[in-house]
Amino acid sequence: MIICGGPVEFSRAYTSKRHLTNEVGGNKEYMDPNNPVVKLCMEGMAAEARGKFDDARHLFEQAWSICQDDYDACMAAHFLARHQDSPQATFK
Repeated sequence: MIICGGPVEFSRAYTSKRHLTNEVGGNKEYMDPNNPVVKLCMEGMAAEARGKFDDARHLFEQAWSICQDDYDACMAAHFLARHQDSPQATFK
C-alpha cells in the first residue's frame, strides 16, 4: 500500500497515532474516520458522485484549510488538485 509516495511502513513513522486506528477482520485501518479532514474528503467524494462538483470543490477546500499535518495535507491536496481550473493550477 502506498500513501503519499511512500510505503505504509515508511509513512507510519511520520504520521501521528490519530491516523492509525484498529484492526477490522485482520486488516489494519489506516484512516481515522473521525479525522475532520477525512470526513470532509468523504463528503466531497459523495458530492462528486452526485454530480455536485462545485460542492465537492468547496468541501475539499475546507479540508485543505483545516489540515493539521502532512498526512492531512496530502489527502486534501489529492482531492483538491482534481478540481483545479488548469493543469498549471494543479501544481501550485
